[in-house]
Amino acid sequence: MHAADSTSYETVPSTSTSKGRHNKKFKKSCAPHWERKQPNYTASPISEEFGDLQNIKEYVGGKSPLEVFLLYFDDEVLKLIVDLSMKYAADNNRHDFVFNKTMLKRFIGVLVLTGYHTLPQIELYWSRDGDKGVQYVTDCMSRNMFRNIKKNIYLADNSSLDTVSNNQFEKHAV
Repeated sequence: MHAADSTSYETVPSTSTSKGRHNKKFKKSCAPHWERKQPNYTASPISEEFGDLQNIKEYVGGKSPLEVFLLYFDDEVLKLIVDLSMKYAADNNRHDFVFNKTMLKRFIGVLVLTGYHTLPQIELYWSRDGDKGVQYVTDCMSRNMFRNIKKNIYLADNSSLDTVSNNQFEKHAV
């Protein structure tokens, strides 16, 4: 060891007797003292999540999944999505795009269904093969209508955004 290292606090004994005695004293003075006893809690933790969960259970209890969905996607939200999507389609010169709340509900229903009944490609839901096609989807809307809605659905009004801002998260299609 070098002379500059003499102040280090190594716990490994060295060949020097003075250094070894220093380490033993250091180990004894810094060693933790453990006792086995029961902890003394002064307060119990308060969880806000428990109260929120109780409120949700009271508010949603007894409702069907569709009724719960419609709590979040009420007529006002659906109309807003339809209006913004129609504006987006018109802004992109797709004036033949027709969209309403019923079509939006069907589109969301297809998305929910494809979330738990997965196929390798979205087009396979409209397949005429017995092992691939999903009758609910083909009865709900055509493949071309689904593609058209997916291309034009939009959740923001670009005309109301601040054009001076450099925020990269403002103008993105869904």
